[in-house]
Amino acid sequence: MSDVVFILGAGASCDAGAPLMPSFLDTAKDLLLLGRVSDSKHAFDNVFRIIGLLQKVHSKAALDLYNIESVFTALEMARVLGGIPDVASPTEIDDAIRDLKTLIVRTLEETVTFSIDSRHNRRAHESYVRFIELITSIQKSRRVKRSVSVITFNYDMALDYAVQMADMEPDYAISANPNQQGTGFLPVLKLHGSLNWAFREEDHSISAASLGEYLTWDRVVESPGINYFRIGSKLQEFFDSKKKIKVERTPVIVPPSWNKADYHFSLANVWSSAAKHISAAKYVYIIGFSLPDTDAFFRNFFALSAIGPDPLNKIAVINKAEKGSAVDLRFQSLLGTGAASRYEYIPKTFVESFGSIKDQLGVPQ
Repeated sequence: MSDVVFILGAGASCDAGAPLMPSFLDTAKDLLLLGRVSDSKHAFDNVFRIIGLLQKVHSKAALDLYNIESVFTALEMARVLGGIPDVASPTEIDDAIRDLKTLIVRTLEETVTFSIDSRHNRRAHESYVRFIELITSIQKSRRVKRSVSVITFNYDMALDYAVQMADMEPDYAISANPNQQGTGFLPVLKLHGSLNWAFREEDHSISAASLGEYLTWDRVVESPGINYFRIGSKLQEFFDSKKKIKVERTPVIVPPSWNKADYHFSLANVWSSAAKHISAAKYVYIIGFSLPDTDAFFRNFFALSAIGPDPLNKIAVINKAEKGSAVDLRFQSLLGTGAASRYEYIPKTFVESFGSIKDQLGVPQ
């Protein structure tokens, strides 16, 4: 288990190009208009068509149709309810959820960037390169060596790519008995799924595509400069040709809030492992996550995970919103009396926070 746990939200990947949830649909629409997602035009068009139909809801209730989390949650609820009367049938809702996942995959693939230098050396985005350097400095500190794990709500590959480029492997804890332990492996627990995770057709279990294997398999010629990593779109082809495994076309993409019951058995090991890391942690840093009011999952998950034999030394929330903001107040209301005395709100961005974290952990700058 880990002494230090980082919990990353969308704000941690925005430097790498990933849009935040409130602007995600706007970014997707821009990509469609620019012709950069023409291979998935039908899916994008269908999502925006369904959103247009949901405008009827506004006559009787408020629904934020500009925020992808809100739309995703509404469609999942509509599936449970068997469609939306006078708006969409059960089949249309199922198609919309599938197409929304495609929209998420393609939008992230076209916005999160990586680089290739003149010698064709791959490099992760600078913000995540520095984050891995921070983790390494914590693990190898001469003063106090601490174990580290990362829990993330993000689907994108920015963190995974940086781990791979640092000659490590992410330990996703997908299986009940992971054998990826020790030097060279970093626990990377993606609570909502990932672009490189696929559901097997035979039993709906999850398999993750190793980035090392994928990068040797992908036949796309990369040129020096900014590049894009489109593993989600090629996942089915990769597993079919490289692994001889039949998987579903859409990667594992779990709704960001509300009902995750459909995914419980598939993701149980990931969630359980994340809970154990939080329970054992002395230091918890929550970065770029705003704790939306609708996210009952995280509130309950954190409350149960935080039960451990030892008290926390520090729980810090790092967000670019000001101290005393709604984000700060939501986290304060989440914590019990013991944790509240160890709580600190740091109004900084992802990269800006690294110096403060090193100071708190006694790691040289």
